[in-house]
Amino acid sequence: MKFYLGTTSKLKISAVEEVLKNYVTDYEILAFNSPSGVPITPWNEDIIKGARNRAENLRKKFLDNDGIYVGLESGLVERFGSVYEETWCVIIFREKEFSAYSSGLRLPSEIV
Repeated sequence: MKFYLGTTSKLKISAVEEVLKNYVTDYEILAFNSPSGVPITPWNEDIIKGARNRAENLRKKFLDNDGIYVGLESGLVERFGSVYEETWCVIIFREKEFSAYSSGLRLPSEIV
């Protein structure tokens, strides 16, 4: 299985590999710098939009019908009067889209 990953971040590549090795025996991670189309620190809906754009840009570039396209995007959300950092993952496989997000990490008000 080929997993096209829309980032060259070593940390994110390692995270994807950690997950895959628990579920898949034969896989290849192909990491590329895929544009997110959102600000460098996206807020709210721009986080999932960035993840979706990364996956979709790879799908359009490689046109591998059996490929699995993965977009990851981290950003900030405002909830309950606080700011949280969270990450969205969008996976495109055979024209279907799957998405999930991490639980948020509350940021200290001094740094926001």
